[in-house]
Amino acid sequence: MRSRRIIAVGFLAVLVSGCQSQLRFNGQIESSSDPYYRFDQEAPVLVMAVQGGSNIFQSRSYVSPVAEALRAKGFPEVVEEQYANERPLPPKLIAVVSAEKVSKTYQYTEAVYGTKQIGSTTHCSTGGNTANCTTTPTNLYGVKVGEETKTGYFLDHTLRLTWYDVSTQAMVFSTVTSSAGSGCADEVIFVFLVEQAIQRMKFGESIDEKFTVTMPDGSRCR
Repeated sequence: MRSRRIIAVGFLAVLVSGCQSQLRFNGQIESSSDPYYRFDQEAPVLVMAVQGGSNIFQSRSYVSPVAEALRAKGFPEVVEEQYANERPLPPKLIAVVSAEKVSKTYQYTEAVYGTKQIGSTTHCSTGGNTANCTTTPTNLYGVKVGEETKTGYFLDHTLRLTWYDVSTQAMVFSTVTSSAGSGCADEVIFVFLVEQAIQRMKFGESIDEKFTVTMPDGSRCR
């Protein structure tokens, strides 16, 4: 018989209430901005995936969601890299998308239960000139007898958006949005991170905050 006490881990949770279930995501966003750069939200933006690395194909899957979220936020001219040659206006800003998942560990203690002797009972019988005695221990069962430290595993999903000014090729803004946990499909988590990154980012400001979002009824984990 065992019980668990988690020491430290971020998480993504599925809450169940009655017959209805809701997804609740915990996340964190960190952004930094060049204080000398003047952002123009009317400027044409090219959205592209990070070049090279093991996550290039995964990152490409979220170029379109990032572009759609930017349009919804009010950017008038947003071009995805696969359509760059079809648009007449050259971009002034480039937003580079990087989507990455990493397996991480955390430590937790687990109580160990067993049997503990608290006494004994002795019964004796006589036969002729001898006595035969038997001692029976008195035990408690389900008693905590110790603790052991174990290692657990979870997936950390991170979406990075790095912005560059085309004319100077300098990085002018970056946003890192992450959610740690397991249970939902990668696509569900990354699309959520895209939405949160675009909604919460503010050009010209640095942000470091944690957030919890309860998804609308009917949202799917898979």
